[in-house]
Amino acid sequence: LLLFLGRFDPKKGTDLLVRAFSAHAAEHPDTVLVMVGPDGVPEATRLRAMIPPELRPRVVWTGMLLGDL
Repeated sequence: LLLFLGRFDPKKGTDLLVRAFSAHAAEHPDTVLVMVGPDGVPEATRLRAMIPPELRPRVVWTGMLLGDL
């Protein structure tokens, strides 16, 4: 399980994470990427588009979590 928790901002290198997951996932079919952050922002849309279609079921987008969540 790989977890990103934060704002989706280009300066955070989330594009590098998505690329690394794509490369890693080919050899490790049990790996899941969880992306936690505000949805509906341009960077989230760009990141979603970077994920190859065959890996999209292995990426969980939770949206922004607040409070006890």
